[in-house]
Amino acid sequence: FSHGGSGTSATLGQVMFMQIGLPAVAYIDISTAAMAAAQMRGGDVAIGISSSGNAKTAVDSLRIAQGNKALTIGISGFANTPLGSYSDILLCYNISKENIRYLHLNRVCETIILGILQNAILNKNYETMTRSLQVAKDAFLGVNR
Repeated sequence: FSHGGSGTSATLGQVMFMQIGLPAVAYIDISTAAMAAAQMRGGDVAIGISSSGNAKTAVDSLRIAQGNKALTIGISGFANTPLGSYSDILLCYNISKENIRYLHLNRVCETIILGILQNAILNKNYETMTRSLQVAKDAFLGVNR
C-alpha cells in the first residue's frame, strides 16, 4: 500500500513477490487501498511504504488491515510516525528529508528492503519458491518471444 514516489516501490514489490509465487497486488490509490485492506484477515500480510511515514494511503491501509488481524509491515525512512504506529514490523532506513538531492535514494532503500524480504521468503521455502521463479521466468520468456 502506497502512493506517490513510494508507489513505484510498491509496484516493484508486487513483481518481486509474484516472481516467487506469492499473490500480490500494489494498491497506490487511496480508495482501492482502503477497500483491499478492509478485506484482509489473519494470515494476510499488508506492507505499507512511505518514505515520510505519513502517507495517508499507507497509514490508513495498515490501520484497517491491522484491525482485521492481518500482519502489517511498514517500510519508512523514519520510526516515530503514524505508519510506524500501525506496523507490527517496522523496517526503517535513514535518508535526510532536508536535502532534496537525495530523494531518489528513498526508492533505492525501499527496493533493497523489498528485495531482502523476497530473499528471506525464498530462502525459507527454497524448493517451492525456486519452482515459482522458474514458472515466472518461463511466463516472461513466453510473452516476450
